[in-house]
Amino acid sequence: MLAKAAGRQLYKIWQCAKIAQIEHAIFINFGSLLGCVRDKTFIKHDNDTDVCVRADWITEDQEQQFHKSLKAVGLFEYRNREMRRPDTGRLLWLSLKSELKDGVKSCVWMMFPHNGYMFHSKGDLWLTKIGGKKRIRDAIGKYRIEDFQAVCKGNSIRCFDKLVPAKFCGTDVQIPCLYGTLLDEMYPNWAVPVFGCSSDEYLLMAIRKWSEPKTWIAIP
Repeated sequence: MLAKAAGRQLYKIWQCAKIAQIEHAIFINFGSLLGCVRDKTFIKHDNDTDVCVRADWITEDQEQQFHKSLKAVGLFEYRNREMRRPDTGRLLWLSLKSELKDGVKSCVWMMFPHNGYMFHSKGDLWLTKIGGKKRIRDAIGKYRIEDFQAVCKGNSIRCFDKLVPAKFCGTDVQIPCLYGTLLDEMYPNWAVPVFGCSSDEYLLMAIRKWSEPKTWIAIP
């Protein structure tokens, strides 16, 4: 049931991407990528789909059109959350849901490159005890939390150099070209299903000031 709902929602997202002419930059990632490659379907214990867009491959006007199209087709009907960069207003993250009964939520991440990595972020949500995982809290704890505007997670940019077609939950999507390498980074031993598996393998980067990349620091 969840797989069918996920497929319907992904189809709508991809149609919105076509309207905004960003279909060359959109792909599934994280748990959805794992399900697509390993399980050939939606992972049974998962509760959302993860869609990414290479923000450096699209214009601000295209991003706005994409957001407008998502709203027009009812994808924010039952869930409408977002995070934007405070300096530019550009999107970082969207969380949406179009079906109440048997529906799934979808996260849409606007990924951006920096120093050989492709990053995604929920802005300052990962800085809080409620929104942040233990590894992030421990790492940031070495510094003054109030000095940062956001935390980002990154994986090797070479995995995202090209996108290739795939099928997921009955819908035509795209995935990163080096999906095996990316899964190795995110989910060591990913070929073996583990209930409740989530990725803690990434490069952390803390943002002191979005408008000044020199203040973006990697955290071991």
